[in-house]
Amino acid sequence: KNLGDWVDAGEEIGRIDNIDYEVQLKQAKANVLSAEASFKALELQMQATETLYKEKSVSENEYMTSHSNLQKAQAALDGAEAALELAKKNYNNSRFLAPVSGYIADLQLEVGETVTTGAAVCSIVNTKSLIVNTGVGESDIAYLGRGQEVVVRYTDTIERKGKIVGIGIKKSENTANYPVKIELSNPDRLLFPGMIVQCSIATKTWKNVLYVSQNNVVKEYDTHYLFVVDEEGTAHRKRVVLGDRIDGNVIINEGLQPGAAVVTDGVENLSEGTAVEIRITND
Repeated sequence: KNLGDWVDAGEEIGRIDNIDYEVQLKQAKANVLSAEASFKALELQMQATETLYKEKSVSENEYMTSHSNLQKAQAALDGAEAALELAKKNYNNSRFLAPVSGYIADLQLEVGETVTTGAAVCSIVNTKSLIVNTGVGESDIAYLGRGQEVVVRYTDTIERKGKIVGIGIKKSENTANYPVKIELSNPDRLLFPGMIVQCSIATKTWKNVLYVSQNNVVKEYDTHYLFVVDEEGTAHRKRVVLGDRIDGNVIINEGLQPGAAVVTDGVENLSEGTAVEIRITND
């Protein structure tokens, strides 16, 4: 196998020069067949001798000899089967079998190299499902729970849904964060191990609220205003009462009606009654 190849669990990645182990395995299989044949023959002989012994047609010595030969055949068969298992183990140990399914990573061996016992052959990574190891501070840890949904983003191009599968109950060593483990599926394999991603966890939700960007709000002393445009294209200053701020947005508790046309650009140049032109963009 080569770097980047997919392997299934149990599939051979490579092998050492194992001709001797292969020969030993074949010989062990042949020994088992021979021992089985001997055992079956002596088993039939024992059955016949036992019948004759009950009829007093053979002596007790002949009966005991036949019984002893059968026991020896059984022992020989057991020994041959044990030797076969050992030969299979030696042969399998000469092959590098994938313990799990995944892609081959960090393959450093070349054909003809000498490999020592215990040396790593390669890494196998299954990127169909990924784990994000991260952490949160003490002010946030109480709001998290197993199974909670997480939005995982890589730059502005890739977004995945994940879930929390583990939460630490003590801070990570040498950090101020509690460890959090997030699992996510990666069916198209656009995410790779080692990438730095951003995870967003909603610890609180708001429903049926009006909100705008904080950049749209004008503040004069302790009073906040928004500019809205009426049907005639005139801007009016609306006093509003602000609520919670979330990621650059702010909830409007009072002063704004659903469907209002809020000015989002150039508010610093507006005044009450200014005529404006509404332009529809593709944003």
